[in-house]
This record gives sequence, C-alpha cells and structure tokens, in this order.
Amino acid sequence: ITSTVFIFLNFIFVENSQHSFKFAPGDFIWQLQGELRSFPNIYVRTLGLMAIFSLAILPISLLALIKSGDENVFRSSYFVMSMGSIAGGIFLASATIAGDGENLYFLHSSVILSSVLSFSQLSEKQNLPKISTKAIIYASAFGACLALTSYAIPNFDSGSKISVVLRTLKTIAPAWMLIIALVVTRFVVNKNRKPKSRYFCVIALVSSTMCLAYTLVNWIDFAPQKTDEFRRNGSLYLAQPDLKEVSSWINLNTNQDDIVASNFGWPSMDVADLETFSQPCIAYKSKEVLNETCKRTKNTLLVAYTKRRSWLQATVLQYSEFDNEIKQRQLVSVGFASNPIERYVSIMKLGGVDWFVVDRSTTSLKSWLPFAEIKYSNDSFFVLKI
Repeated sequence: ITSTVFIFLNFIFVENSQHSFKFAPGDFIWQLQGELRSFPNIYVRTLGLMAIFSLAILPISLLALIKSGDENVFRSSYFVMSMGSIAGGIFLASATIAGDGENLYFLHSSVILSSVLSFSQLSEKQNLPKISTKAIIYASAFGACLALTSYAIPNFDSGSKISVVLRTLKTIAPAWMLIIALVVTRFVVNKNRKPKSRYFCVIALVSSTMCLAYTLVNWIDFAPQKTDEFRRNGSLYLAQPDLKEVSSWINLNTNQDDIVASNFGWPSMDVADLETFSQPCIAYKSKEVLNETCKRTKNTLLVAYTKRRSWLQATVLQYSEFDNEIKQRQLVSVGFASNPIERYVSIMKLGGVDWFVVDRSTTSLKSWLPFAEIKYSNDSFFVLKI
C-alpha cells in the first residue's frame, strides 16, 4: 500500500505533471452533469459527495452487517482490508485528479475489491441472522424496484435549478434511502426488540439486489452498443489505403531507430494560428470556464501504423500548456510542410529527425529541396528524407 501511494504521488507531483491533486469533495459532479456549473460550490460538492457514497452503498452495507454480528471484527484481515479499500476509494474520488470524473475510477476499483472481500468474509461466518424466505423475496423485490424506479422517473427540464437537482438526485436517492436506514438501525432501533444484525442483513440484501438490478439494466442498455461498436465506427479506427501504403513503405525502408516527424493531424493553417493548439485546456476542470478554447490533434493512425519513433503526434492527451520544447516541435511540424526554411531543418536535425511525412491536403508544395528529398509519394502523402 505504501509503495502504491508513493508511486501515485510521484505521478501527481512530478515536474510538468498534467494532473493536480486538490481535495475538493465531489467537485467532479459538474463535469458529468454540466448544468451544475451555475450552482454554488457548496451545492455542487454536497451532491458530489452524495453521489460518491451512493456508489459505495454495497460495500458499506456489507461492512455494517459484518460489524453488527462480531465485536472483534477488527481482528479480521478481510474486514480491515475491505474497510481500508472503500475508505481509500472514497477519499481519492473526492480529490480532483484530472477531469470528466476520472477520479471515480479509484472508487470503482475499491468498491469491487471491498465487496469481494466482504462477501468472502460473510461466506465464512456461522452466526448470520436467520431470514425467512418471504423476507428474502420482499427485500430482493424492494431492491430491484428501487433501481428500476430511478429509471422510470422522467428527465423533466423546466429550466429551473430545482429540476436540475431532481434529475441529479434520482440516481442518488435510492442508495441514500439505504444509508439513512443503516444510520437509523445503528443509533435508533431498540436493541432489545430484535437483533440489529437482522435489520442490517435485510438492508444488505436490498442493497445487493438494487446494485444487481442497476448492473443488469445498464448491461442491457449499453452492451449492444459496445458489441456493435466496430461495425458502426470501425472505419474511424482503421487507416485509409494511402495511409496504409505510406506506413508500410516507412516500415520497410527505414531503420528501426529512425525518428519520423509529420504535420499529419493538424489542419491547413498559418503558424500564427498555432497558439490555440498550445494553450492549456482548463474548461474540463474549471467550473467557471464555460467554453474550451484550446485545440489538440487527435488522429493517432500514423503513429499506430508506422512502427517508428514519432517526433510529435496526437497531442490530445496533453491538457496542460505546452512547454517551449513541445511548442517548437509543433511549430516546425506545421511550418516545414508549407514553408521549409533552414531554421526548421536545423531544429529537426538537432532532435534527431530522419524523415518527414507531409499530409498533402495541407500544402500545395511539390518540392522541399534543398532541405529534404521526396523518397515516396501517393495521392495523400509525401515521405521526405531530411
């Protein structure tokens, strides 16, 4: 655990890291529910924290059940690991790491791990409370109905803030009903009437069936889209014939340690327009910024098909502002294709660049002499030897 934490912190605090570690509970929720941008931070973070705990309802209810029936539960490594896992997941999900709710992946992993550990411990317990078959059926049906009810509630959009809150709460409220039931059982239910563990057992059963119902509905809704993805969008993941041909030529006619530069992915534009491709992308993690102004190149096909080192391609994953080195490479990649000058060549040679692939849709040039010689061409590309 300690080594994992140190590795994690190294990625966060390393120089020029694109991620930020800021404890901002629930700050991710406006990224997933964009209408919450206009809400004060206190409301956004409250709803976000509610969403985090609602996603963790299954391991929370299981841990409550285990704790209710065993006063010495902290001696169990299963219980300690399960509780530590979900606590760590909740904490990391509350910290703003990147954008678009990516910090929820910490919670997803911890929910799975904690649930597996808790179910394993429950399977070995001999003193679980007895629950009648009728109670099991009723609890299971109630859990499924809680999940299905949230899907049945329509998304009314009146334009008011209350409608935004209601649309956000409809997937959070079912789990919070169970969280409230856990709290009431723990602190309010009279211990002398019935064993509290029986109540905790029913709540855990409702939670399990509710989560199972959510999973089944989501699977039914989204599985066809996932299994049919390639038929619908496969052309986006595969290179066109000209790109295949130029990639094949490079792979056959260059050395494995050669470096390839290219303007592939950038549109036809003047170098003065490159500033927007170097600016930091901040709207994805700043609630006050409504419209993103930064631009990035997204097409990775040239890199995927040419098995050579690339000087600069597909900058889509770099959200922070480009440093001077990346700005210079981008300037040369775009500028050399349409305006070859000695300065661009000197920079590429200094960077060890051996080849340059020109996207012909961005330039009308047919020769780059004396700086580079065309070694291969097709209708879409030139391959230049620097």
